[in-house]
Order: sequence, then C-alpha cells, then structure tokens
Amino acid sequence: MDSQLNNSLLTLFKAFIAFCDEHHLIYYAAYGTALGAVRHKGMIPWDDDIDVWMPRKDYDKLLSLRSSLNGTNYEIIDDKDKGYYLYFAKFCDRNSTIIEREGEALMGLYLDIFPLDNYDNHKGKFLKRINWIYRILWLVYGRSYRTYSSIEVRTHLKKCEVSFLPKLLFYNILKPFRGIAKMGIKKIQGVLLSIPETNKIWTYDVKSSLSVIFSKDWFGDGIKLAFEDLEITVPSNYDKVLKTYYGDYMTPPPATQRQSQHYRYFIDLEKRYSRKEIMEKMFGKRM
Repeated sequence: MDSQLNNSLLTLFKAFIAFCDEHHLIYYAAYGTALGAVRHKGMIPWDDDIDVWMPRKDYDKLLSLRSSLNGTNYEIIDDKDKGYYLYFAKFCDRNSTIIEREGEALMGLYLDIFPLDNYDNHKGKFLKRINWIYRILWLVYGRSYRTYSSIEVRTHLKKCEVSFLPKLLFYNILKPFRGIAKMGIKKIQGVLLSIPETNKIWTYDVKSSLSVIFSKDWFGDGIKLAFEDLEITVPSNYDKVLKTYYGDYMTPPPATQRQSQHYRYFIDLEKRYSRKEIMEKMFGKRM
C-alpha cells in the first residue's frame, strides 16, 4: 500500500479513537483491521481501509454526535446524507477526496463503521431468507444515485466509447424507484432492530459472507493490541471472532489474492474537491 495512504489512514483512525474516547463510545477493530492487529501488528500490507464494529447503542450515539464535528477536519456520514447509499456509516476526513467508481458520489478518506445488532434464530433465518430482496432494494437505491457528468459523457463519446450508455440508462431508470427502495430497506431494518437482547450479535449484510453470528461475550470490554504506532481495541476473545470469520486466520492468502478490494476512480489525500473540479482536473476544462 502507498505510504501516504497508509499514514493518512492511521491519522484518521487516531482521530476516530480520540472521538470515541471523548464521548465514551465502545468500538472494536473489525475484519481486516482486527486481523492486521493480530497477524501483522498493523495494516495488512495489501489492505487499504479501516473497519470497526460498534454495538448498536454506541453506533446510534455516534450518529447523534455528528454535529459536534462541525468545524473540525472530520465528519460522519450515513444514508441520511445525499448521495450516500450504504447501510453503515463512515468517519471521513473533510480535507481529502475519494470517488471509488465512475458515477459514484464523492467523499473523504474514510473509516467504515459496522453496527452490531442482536440476533435470534427465528428472525435471523427470516432475514437470511429475504436477503435477495434486501440486495435488490440496496441495488436500486444505490445505483439510483450514480450519474455521469457532462464532461464524462463527452469524453467517452469523443473516444467512441459507448459501453457506459447502458449503465447511464439503467441509473436513470432506477431514479424514480429510489423512495420505494428506501421504504423497503427501512422495513427490513425495522425487523432487525426489533430483536430483543440476546447473547448473539451480528452485522446483517447484503453480502451474506459478512452476516456472521458471534457470541456477545467474545467481545466484552475488548483488549488493546498494537497497530502500527497506535493501540487499538479488538474483541476480548479475538481468536474466536477471527476463526469464526476467517477460519485459519494466521495463514496469509496466496500471493495472487493479496490485493486491495477497493476501487479508486479518483483520490486526493490533501484537498476536498467539488465534482466539477474533479472532472476538470481529470478531463480538462474544454472537453
């Protein structure tokens, strides 16, 4: 991973931890971040993002505190923000810019925050059965926000590239259904949030691979592990958590699989650009 990106992510993580400490919020390093702390004592060399879990109560409190970041270098975004369509929140750097895929909304360098919710077998199985509906609703909602700027359209046409046209048509067809999709998403999320306190927790995800069920007592108060030049919180029984999710987590994947899972259509770690400025920077003012 690029050293500048690595340093920027660590600075962002440090700011997030300070915010959690200030407001007495519980978090745990998640997925590759937890694995990196245990196996590498820092970032996995081919990883390029930070993930954390938060108990639902702390997650909701975090969202309620977003205005306290006004006037700072950081912000919290979720699906209440225009153009943002994911089911989890992000802690972002206001002084940077990322567009992951052509047509997507811009945001700052980010840290992903996944809520941990109660799980029970009855409603959990129901949610897994209707997972395909949830996926479609998120696809409609998310793709309805994608768009191409006039500069991008002209650039593609000038190069006689027409493969983007079906995508552009698809995104525009979906726009009128955005509200209906959001209503459906909220109903399914309502089922999820109605589950009473149990000894099982999970992050319900449209990618079923992330919908892994954990014992709540594996998380506990968490313990501190070294992560580059930081100390971060991981689940108290991180061994069971990582084995449940990864299996033999101490064995790195084959070299052919050691690559980032993220796209970077545009990235600048030092400035927040408008979409117009990005298009002019990428394609020129007179395209």
